[in-house]
Amino acid sequence: MGIHLLRPSVGWRFRRDLAIRWLTVAWLSVLMPLLASSPALAYAFETFEVAGAPITGGRGLDDGGCQVGYFQTDASDFSTARAILRCDGMITTIDPPTSIADRRAFDINSSGLIVGSAQRASGSDGFEFDGVSVTWVEFPGAEQTVIRGVNDAGDIVGEYAGVDGVRRGFARISGSFMMIDVPLAEETRPRGINNLGEIVGSWDDDAGLRHAFTRDASSIFTTFDFPGATETLLGDINDAGEIVGTYFDGAGTPHGFLITAPLVQFLPFDVPGSVATLATGINEAGQMTGEWVDGAGIRRGFVATPVLFADGFESGNLSAWSSVQP
Repeated sequence: MGIHLLRPSVGWRFRRDLAIRWLTVAWLSVLMPLLASSPALAYAFETFEVAGAPITGGRGLDDGGCQVGYFQTDASDFSTARAILRCDGMITTIDPPTSIADRRAFDINSSGLIVGSAQRASGSDGFEFDGVSVTWVEFPGAEQTVIRGVNDAGDIVGEYAGVDGVRRGFARISGSFMMIDVPLAEETRPRGINNLGEIVGSWDDDAGLRHAFTRDASSIFTTFDFPGATETLLGDINDAGEIVGTYFDGAGTPHGFLITAPLVQFLPFDVPGSVATLATGINEAGQMTGEWVDGAGIRRGFVATPVLFADGFESGNLSAWSSVQP
């Protein structure tokens, strides 16, 4: 069956760099009894794909469960990527005007505002699409701009690159741009922002390895790694403080994980039948999205919906596993 239990993982380690705060091992004495008594979480997984495409990826989803993402017609050529919106099982392609290649949608808010990036003749730029018109967004002075996340107020986060090609983070809050750079990081890549102004993403160390970071509304950074992971990437955060992300094991295989709030449980998961799972988005209902890879190397999108059970939960009429091919 496709019902998958997410069980907590403990023993995480946090890093501290300059003004970056970190949670200490002392927290474990408080959290361990709670983790032991907490019920396992279960999710029903649904997969979707664009027919004939070797790659389909989910990236973000709104509170109603509509997903945005992309598909590629050529697995080895990123320029063939096209942005998509999927609602009620129906997929619509998004081709921003004046874009020429590599069109990707990364997030959508409760008003239906979609953000992403695309290649234009002048370079790679971020875009906002309200369902009618497209607005192009460039971080001031940047050569490339990618918008990764958006909240209900229209605040956005993403990354930009200057002439040196280094990726740096940014946010646009209430219409004003600001840089988001993890102290001592070689590169910073914000991915999600919630309605409280909390930001999550990843940062690169001097060896090129990626680690997770959060930034709260007071501009305090926290950095950490999934327990035992070689690399950790955060994809999104909702208003409850639940965070989704991807970690890479010792063999370099990616797996999804959920961090619950307020207990800070690390719950690893894989889409049933997958050889690799990447988790990128979460909404206020706790639904998650991302992409997974099967044994033949085909990449598809997924939606994971919480399933409620009798031990403090109650069962629902959710499909345990379904495949949708528009």
